[in-house]
Amino acid sequence: MAGYSGGMLAPSWLVTLACSRCGAPGRFLADRLIAICEYCGHIISTHRAVVASHENLAFAEARSYVVPTLTDVRRLELSDQKSAAIEARDAATLHAANLELFALDAIEAGMPATDVATLARWSAAIEQVATFSGRIAMFAPSVDQLVADPAGFTVSALAQLTRVYRELVADPLFPVVLAPVIPIEVAAVDALLGCLKGWVMFASLEAISTALITLGQRPIRVGGAPLPCRTCGAPLCAESLATLACTSCRSALEVRRHLWLDGLLRVVAMANADTLVQRDRAYAVVCMLTNVTAVAGNAPLPEHLIAAYLGAIEGVERAALAEISAFVLQHHGLGADAQASVRTVQRHLDHVPAAIPPPEGRRVGAFIALAPSEAWQRAAIRNWKRVLRYATLPRDQRGLVAVNQLLPPLAGGYLPDAGDAAAFLRATGESPSELRAALALHANSEHDPDKRAFWNATTALVG
Repeated sequence: MAGYSGGMLAPSWLVTLACSRCGAPGRFLADRLIAICEYCGHIISTHRAVVASHENLAFAEARSYVVPTLTDVRRLELSDQKSAAIEARDAATLHAANLELFALDAIEAGMPATDVATLARWSAAIEQVATFSGRIAMFAPSVDQLVADPAGFTVSALAQLTRVYRELVADPLFPVVLAPVIPIEVAAVDALLGCLKGWVMFASLEAISTALITLGQRPIRVGGAPLPCRTCGAPLCAESLATLACTSCRSALEVRRHLWLDGLLRVVAMANADTLVQRDRAYAVVCMLTNVTAVAGNAPLPEHLIAAYLGAIEGVERAALAEISAFVLQHHGLGADAQASVRTVQRHLDHVPAAIPPPEGRRVGAFIALAPSEAWQRAAIRNWKRVLRYATLPRDQRGLVAVNQLLPPLAGGYLPDAGDAAAFLRATGESPSELRAALALHANSEHDPDKRAFWNATTALVG
């Protein structure tokens, strides 16, 4: 959700960016499609902070198996508490968990304290009313309906989302002081934009663009003023961002982040959230593109969008992408359209850096050694509890499955601290003899000396 009301800064998803040309600061929607300096008109950097609870939770979930932060762990713990509260119909616990969860996201985005508090209250109030009020007929947009009729779906979905937000604000449980904070129509449009971005792997570029064009002449606003075309000064709108051209003078937009690109980059970032291995990171870049090409209506993908996609990918080196693109062409048996997309990648490899800064941390062979970490232990224990809750494990296999929880960081290029690993295994409560047997199984079958040393050190500390 994002928006401004009456010229006053609303507690929305905001980030502060400094113009790379003139240095002027500006406040922009974190979910923006484009950011332009209000002072000199320069288009600011192509990267943005992702600030939305569902995305932060998804990244935290991926990192929790490898290199979690305490913030990651707390998000996951709060998410688990929310699920338990909803099952128990415990409104007080749900509200408390939501307040903290949304506040964590706002703080991480660098919001002022006043905005943090109001945003957390607004977001928690919406979820509280939506969960426990029987008066509201919730609406879940459908990607199938978008694919079948992009224009008709957009009109219908926007009307339905607007109705839902009106019912939320009108509900007796909703705090009246928050009602004027954000325009209902803005919330509905932003919710629809979020859905479109999330459907990049399921809907064609044409369908998403048609939906944006159907949103029509709604200007994209920053600080209460519309973003101007740098050629003619006319306000840029959803249609401009779909066609990458000003609707008034038809001049091309210097935009590196289109809604389709933004969604695709988000999926790639999720896939690469837990690995340092360059080959795996490059593989995600190529495979996401071939998967999108397979969506009906996406052949061929525009070359300028593929080039922009490569220019915005983070953490992937040119040599790895060259190696993997050649491997995929040779061994994956791709169709003609997918092959064309991969060959386009090969033509634009210069958009990808030749080298990226090495990750911080002490090197042990091919691995980054993780320092002792409370967050790592807490995340491992939390993930183990979820295994016990959602998987049916034979009693004699639980020790092996517990030890196998140590495999993801090794696959991602990280070497956990043996003390953390042993502390986690002891916390599972599984039989020490079964744990030691499972650790010995891994150590005896391991050819990498650094991995073998890790398994042996963990065995010695398990007790």
